[in-house]
Amino acid sequence: MRTKMYDHSYNPLTLAACLRRHDFRATRKSDWDSFREKISNEASTSANTIFHGKNPLVKFHLKKKPAFRIEKLSDDLVVRKLAQSIKRIATLHSPASSLSDLKNRCEK
Repeated sequence: MRTKMYDHSYNPLTLAACLRRHDFRATRKSDWDSFREKISNEASTSANTIFHGKNPLVKFHLKKKPAFRIEKLSDDLVVRKLAQSIKRIATLHSPASSLSDLKNRCEK
């Protein structure tokens, strides 16, 4: 069985894959390619400099409670890629699956 390799790098190509349709909402369709290239290059630079040494989260209040959001789309792409990597690692190395595997081996 052949599996698809997961790219853990933060280069412009892999970060551009993290873009979503709604990210283009404020951009004309004719400018999508240049927008995609610009944002993915900014995201790659941001990832390589660890968010330019700044916290990417911005605090605001939602229903009188503090909430946080990521202000720049380029930083958001890096966070999306991080989340994908963490989810992938968590499912690959799930303690529950390891415990069930261990239990099955012990029962044999």
